[in-house]
Amino acid sequence: MASQRGPLVDYSTFDHRYAGFDAFGSAQSWANLLEVIALVWVLTHRRRFSAVVVGLVVSVATFWKTVLYFLVEICSGLDMTRQSLERGDLGGFLMVAVLPNLIWIVVPGVVIVVLGRQVLRAGSAPPNR
Repeated sequence: MASQRGPLVDYSTFDHRYAGFDAFGSAQSWANLLEVIALVWVLTHRRRFSAVVVGLVVSVATFWKTVLYFLVEICSGLDMTRQSLERGDLGGFLMVAVLPNLIWIVVPGVVIVVLGRQVLRAGSAPPNR
């Protein structure tokens, strides 16, 4: 059951990167902010081909930033998240630390395929005369 302390505090009990200062966590949070700003621009200019290209670039960045986040955690021996597994809370670990973060891999992955196809079609179309 979620506490009344708020979602970030609850999340930080599973991922200690958010419980205190962590340079990588802080840097990726700033990257999140830049992604949101770029995606707002993309959505407000969605009828332009440039928005398709920017949306594709941002989605690739989001995808790989999240993959990198997971790889850093795996390569550190689950340094920031291991404590939840050690106390036997596998379900909480999966529901709070893994599943929500997988969204940041799956959704950008789908967007990459969709927008990538649009860019490829535009690149292979005969030039207008």
